[in-house]
Amino acid sequence: FTKTLDFAEVPRGQTQTRTFKLKNNSASSTINTIQVTAEDLYLNAGSWYTFGDNGVDYQATFVVGNLGPGATKLLYMKQILPDAETLSLQAGRVKVSHASLS
Repeated sequence: FTKTLDFAEVPRGQTQTRTFKLKNNSASSTINTIQVTAEDLYLNAGSWYTFGDNGVDYQATFVVGNLGPGATKLLYMKQILPDAETLSLQAGRVKVSHASLS
């Protein structure tokens, strides 16, 4: 990421959606089988996030597919803060992985 996606102080029981882009900066390689997930950095925040590419359907582990050289992909990230969540500073991060380059 070029900047932090800070959801700031969010009341419990709220849902927010943000967008971000994945970009393949390579001039010659395709990134194959890209997956996006969230993980906890502090407490339970990683479980609050789901991802999708159409703004309607979301999954905890979203399979992006392949990105060719210079290609970008717009993704949606939904944060759902549970009603019973602990009041505390919490942090999660988006994790992007891939199977191979070709």
